[in-house]
Amino acid sequence: MSSLWALSAHDVAHGVQHGAFAAIDVAQDVLARIQKINSRLNALVHTDDGWTLEQARAVDKRISQGESLPLAGV
Repeated sequence: MSSLWALSAHDVAHGVQHGAFAAIDVAQDVLARIQKINSRLNALVHTDDGWTLEQARAVDKRISQGESLPLAGV
């Protein structure tokens, strides 16, 4: 799924919570966008892709177990 990086925080949380897409999809899309444009913007000094993806997987697991996470994926 592309352009998840462009969604509002509300739309990301709603989409992840209701299964329209997974937190891991959002994380991967945002990280790809950072990689694509950060060299021009120089907005981020460091990203921890591994940690980000690990947290996204944890969110997806918790949601799959029925947990309600209102800010999931944001």
